[in-house]
Amino acid sequence: MQRASEAKKPRSIVTDGLLIAGTTAAIYLLTFSFEYGYCAYFGVPGFLIEPSTGTILFAALFISLAGIALVEVSYLPRQVLATIPWPRLRARLVLAVLMWVTPALTGAPFSWLQVLFLSAWTLSIMSDYVFALICKSGSFAERISQGEKNTNTSRSPWDGLTKAFGGKAVSLAIIVYFAVLSAWVAGTIHARFQEGFIVLKSEPDIAVIKRYGDHFVAIRYAGTPAQATGEFRVIDREKDMELINMDKLTIESVRKRAESKVEK
Repeated sequence: MQRASEAKKPRSIVTDGLLIAGTTAAIYLLTFSFEYGYCAYFGVPGFLIEPSTGTILFAALFISLAGIALVEVSYLPRQVLATIPWPRLRARLVLAVLMWVTPALTGAPFSWLQVLFLSAWTLSIMSDYVFALICKSGSFAERISQGEKNTNTSRSPWDGLTKAFGGKAVSLAIIVYFAVLSAWVAGTIHARFQEGFIVLKSEPDIAVIKRYGDHFVAIRYAGTPAQATGEFRVIDREKDMELINMDKLTIESVRKRAESKVEK
């Protein structure tokens, strides 16, 4: 009888091999996202990125430290959010803050189009509460409570996808998306706040930003403060050259240079 019950037990599609392969793929995907955020800040294309054991370990270390720092810095905001008795309002406030803070941390220029886009998204995710505050009667707490109730019946962008693919698949896709986005943001923040670069002694306006395998990836910078120009080079590691460590050098994003050209 025991053997018969064991034979009827359905086999899980999640095998050890699939789990190991998925974990390996996730590690490489997050490492590539981190490296891409770092390189794209200086105008280096993604096809030059070569994830290796060293880049994986460095990305994991930096993302871990960034996560710990975020937890420490967010202590006071989390205490303030805990005083808000509406859980969906708390989640939407956090999402709205992240939408505005992330471009500032990554050094992305705020154009009028981006401000308009962020304002529209902020209004859309807070629309139930804004509608309740404007159109409903009662005290402030009563109107916010009504807005909280409205979020139960309002449609979301995920309703159609959830019906088509299932809640678990959509949740997994959202988790993967935000994990990749977080790794990209971490790489961009690392590039923005990095102090100190190795430069060529013969050409001090050429800074080495990455080493992949047997070659270096270098960029040209110019101006005061230093800004990436968008020009990059791939230099053979075996090439005879002298390098200098510039401790206090910071290089701004190539996007700022493009923005300044548009304004002119």
